Amino acid sequence: ETIAMARQRAGRVADRLGALAAEHGCVLAIGHGMFNWFVAGQLLRRGWRGPKVLPREYWAAAQFVRELS
Repeated sequence: ETIAMARQRAGRVADRLGALAAEHGCVLAIGHGMFNWFVAGQLLRRGWRGPKVLPREYWAAAQFVRELS
């Protein structure tokens, strides 16, 4: 998978997380490494609030919040 393809996939994941959050109010996503950074960037671009820099430690977590109307 190219980086461009991974970024496109991350965009689809961010869209899906948004849809699930709208339906259920809260979602949990578990991912790995660099792909987490791509998804985080997509969430921030879509208006979610979260850390500007993701933690790099093993088993670290980051929280993203989107106000639903």
